[in-house]
Amino acid sequence: MEDHRDVRRSEAPGRIHRDAQWPARALLARPASVSLVLPNMAQSVNITELNLPQLEMLKNQLDQEVEFLSTSIAQLKVVQTKYVEAKDCLNVLNKNNEAVMEMMSQKIQQLTALGAAQATAKA
Repeated sequence: MEDHRDVRRSEAPGRIHRDAQWPARALLARPASVSLVLPNMAQSVNITELNLPQLEMLKNQLDQEVEFLSTSIAQLKVVQTKYVEAKDCLNVLNKNNEAVMEMMSQKIQQLTALGAAQATAKA
């Protein structure tokens, strides 16, 4: 099941607007009105209306999610490195296989010519 969080900004009067054109003081002077859609809930909750224990619980959940995502990114980087190393190894093996196949082809041609020469000599 996916965890969807939706942060929404309102442009209603008295609401925070996160536009780069607004001066920082105007942002600080206005009350925060960020809504968060909580997982497994169909409603949006205004975080300014949450009490301290609810905010702490939300912070803990977000901290856990950040930790999970950080760990996932680290694991992804490890997998990406292993993929690049494996790809490089395959390229080396392919080049080596081509060289071996060329040598085998030459040896087969030599043996075929030698066999033909021996057959001609016997006849």
